[in-house]
Amino acid sequence: MDHIFKFPGPYKGSLVYHPYSWTKVANIIFVDSPLGSGFSYSRKYEGYDANDTIWSEQASKFLLQWLVEHPQFISNPLYIVGDSYAGKIVPMVAKRILDGNSTSNFIYMKEKSLGFQDYLIGNPSTGGKVDTNSKIPYAHSMGIISDDFFGLSLRFALPSWSWVDADSSSRFS
Repeated sequence: MDHIFKFPGPYKGSLVYHPYSWTKVANIIFVDSPLGSGFSYSRKYEGYDANDTIWSEQASKFLLQWLVEHPQFISNPLYIVGDSYAGKIVPMVAKRILDGNSTSNFIYMKEKSLGFQDYLIGNPSTGGKVDTNSKIPYAHSMGIISDDFFGLSLRFALPSWSWVDADSSSRFS
């Protein structure tokens, strides 16, 4: 929850008027996900028995229900943003919105032209295989390892990995 104060702020112990505050041009909603993180909780034990797919569904439902209850925000540009473990959740939430799902809230949002623009993830956790799989190509692209070492890695180590194309831009097409 420190992100709520550190990143949009920075909050330095007291509030200070800022005439050019970002709040004059944007709105932000912080959602704890998965359930049980931050200040979120469930009144039922079953609420904690979930996985990434269920968490993304819960986050999507929350967002869409919030927009139904606050229709003045529906036409605003919408960016879904998260960091760390949200690297798994945010893309699934974005996909649910883009797919339009068949629930009444999603249909309602489609009719109202939900202003979804894009999603952003910072320092994302994407899963063991993907995270590990990207380390050598990333180190090479940053000039940390030589072309020779990278070539050896391609020849001996990477063929046994399930290769992920980091340049893939067709995730949602």
